[in-house]
Amino acid sequence: MRFALATLLMFTLAAPAHAQLGLHVLGGAGSSTVLLEDEDDEDAGHKFGYHAGAGLTVPFWNGIGLRVDALYVQKGAVLDASQPGVTIEADIDLAYFEFAPSVTFGDEYVYAMGGAWFAYKASCDISITAVGMTREEECGDDTLDFKDTDYGVAGGLGMMVPLAAGLTLGIEGIYSAGLANASADDGDGGRHHSLRGRAVIALPLGW
Repeated sequence: MRFALATLLMFTLAAPAHAQLGLHVLGGAGSSTVLLEDEDDEDAGHKFGYHAGAGLTVPFWNGIGLRVDALYVQKGAVLDASQPGVTIEADIDLAYFEFAPSVTFGDEYVYAMGGAWFAYKASCDISITAVGMTREEECGDDTLDFKDTDYGVAGGLGMMVPLAAGLTLGIEGIYSAGLANASADDGDGGRHHSLRGRAVIALPLGW
């Protein structure tokens, strides 16, 4: 965290004098799943979830800037563990706090962005349905469990339109891909992937 703050400060001081630091809040929804590492397993089903957060944008030159977001993100998946004659389904609800630094390319109206993200697990619940009965509990050794930390990369496109009093309103589409096995069981896990859409409200902060 100290390294991240020092990097942001360095980039802020290096920005040209005419640039403005930008503050933004964002929120939206998306579809997430877990890409299983075992080729014999069927793909996991998708899970709907929300995300929200805030961040800073530091412009540099020629449409290039640095953006740092802090987010609360819901993820998860639906796993089919059915056996012959028995239907078993596990509905996994996960939530993470994400720190996402990225580089932006474009102007104040249309831009692309890409970078890394680092996440810390906030909660994990699982709902298991079998033989017409459903049991809900926290993830753990008796069911499935996920590591406390995760990381990956993300990228997408955005579009902004000006509003009154210097505010701008935008929409973004982001694809996020985990790079690590998120399961606490190293031998049987997968990587988080999600597609998100969100609204962004940005306010320039004068020097």
